[in-house]
Amino acid sequence: MQSNDVNRIDTNFIRERITQLRLQRDISEREMSLDMGRGHGYIHNIVSGASLPSIESFLEICEYLCVTPMEFFDCDLTNPINTKEIYQELKRLCKNDTEKLLNFLKIMKPYHFEHIIEFLENYRISVNQKQKNSQKRF
Repeated sequence: MQSNDVNRIDTNFIRERITQLRLQRDISEREMSLDMGRGHGYIHNIVSGASLPSIESFLEICEYLCVTPMEFFDCDLTNPINTKEIYQELKRLCKNDTEKLLNFLKIMKPYHFEHIIEFLENYRISVNQKQKNSQKRF
């Protein structure tokens, strides 16, 4: 009986994770099914519990959702697509800057981020406005 409980938890996780990742990409079950070359109810059947994907289909689902199987099963990784994008941006920084950013993140408390994000958004708006003003002069 215990092994059935474990299997039920695993299959529920797979169904919920597919839904979570699909919604993050703002794609309907039908659209995802058709994009993958399947019938319109393919993804719905998986997430509703009517069926489970084969290993090959699971790998296709991961590819479609732009995640690796490891990222798919990483419960702590709530938004792997954004995480990949952040990683790509981090690669543009030099070693010294990445070390400074890492130290900064280590001392930050979660409630500080709201203020930082607000500051950065205002900064972005200011920079965009300055760029528009300088373009008008030419």
